[in-house]
Amino acid sequence: MTISIVIPVYKVAFYVEQCVQSVSKQLKDVDAEVILVDDCGGDNSLSLACASFSRLSNVRVVRHDKNRGLSAARNTGLSVANGDYVLFVDSDDILADGCLSKLASLAHEHLDADIIAGQFDEFSEVGDYHTSKWEQHAGVYNQDIITPYTQCDIPVTAWNKLCRKSFLVDNHLTFEEGLVHEDALWSFQVACCARKVVVADAVTYHYRQRRGSLDKQKNASLHLEHYAKVNALQCQFVFARHLENDKRLFRMIDQNRYQILADACKEDIELAEQLYAQFRKYPYWTLKQRSGSVFLSLKVWLRGLHWSLPENLGFATFQKICP
Repeated sequence: MTISIVIPVYKVAFYVEQCVQSVSKQLKDVDAEVILVDDCGGDNSLSLACASFSRLSNVRVVRHDKNRGLSAARNTGLSVANGDYVLFVDSDDILADGCLSKLASLAHEHLDADIIAGQFDEFSEVGDYHTSKWEQHAGVYNQDIITPYTQCDIPVTAWNKLCRKSFLVDNHLTFEEGLVHEDALWSFQVACCARKVVVADAVTYHYRQRRGSLDKQKNASLHLEHYAKVNALQCQFVFARHLENDKRLFRMIDQNRYQILADACKEDIELAEQLYAQFRKYPYWTLKQRSGSVFLSLKVWLRGLHWSLPENLGFATFQKICP
């Protein structure tokens, strides 16, 4: 069993050496290659990463001709990976000691698993480690992956997951370029397609809480726009894969969509109207489907009636039911 470790590199000069050192010291424990994807940050991040790997022969560098973002960098790494499994590592984070051997051991134990996930903790820029606010549950999940995913038993991240490469490739599970919350869409698609996921009973990854990272920026409108795009693309995926009769998926997407629009109404009514129009461009459950195959309760059914009205009237109706 071989592992391809994909590390996108972009403007992480202050952090990348700690990241790659946490990887390099574990390479002796597994059969692995490292793929550094240069996403044209314009600083010396790549040279620092290469220097830390200088004595190793199983390290490759792939370069973009211009900055394309994290999703594109991961896709590039996946496209050139030679391993049976792929592990995505963000270049400002750190692998916990024993991460690779722990995940590889579980992969050997569960040869039919599509994903082997680890648990993670968080640490600040001053080095304080603490338990993640996200609850994580060790376990072996067979066949029904959607239920533990919607219950957040399986971490909603791309990193810290040992992914069977053939599973990703066969199901066309790449990352959507241009999204801020690309992990939310990708992990949803993985949960819809996977047949078996194993979550380790140990912390295998240290996630850095960094002030300058995009997901920490306090731009509510930007995040709402991207969460709306994720929600719309989740709908598109559900209908493309003929999963629209699954009540759990409808419940999750419908609740998230309602909350996105409700938050947007509080933030900026013009933004809310824009997002409402955007949602209308993507597939969604019809009144007949909401009344039949995914009917949950009268309250949910009534709450969604506005989707069956003309757009302007529908948005006005939503505003009235929105708290």
